[in-house]
Amino acid sequence: ALAELMDDEDEEETEEAVLEEAEEEYQEDEAVVEDKPKADPEELYRFLLEGVWVDDVLDPAEVTLMAKKRRELNISFETHLKILREVLHE
Repeated sequence: ALAELMDDEDEEETEEAVLEEAEEEYQEDEAVVEDKPKADPEELYRFLLEGVWVDDVLDPAEVTLMAKKRRELNISFETHLKILREVLHE
């Protein structure tokens, strides 16, 4: 019933306006994401390590996760050991 009240031209204009508005919002959101500072990989790794170490036990899944994150963040084994020592002494 509602479609009968609108002619095709109005419907196309409405769809076009909605798409344009959505595109503008997307571009604004993208700009905000680009403006955010990137997290320091070592700080992120420290945060993750503190999270898995919270119970003073590293299970095999946590060891695997941290090894994967170490590779993803390009954290050397030496840097890993440095951060681990700092976390253990806190």
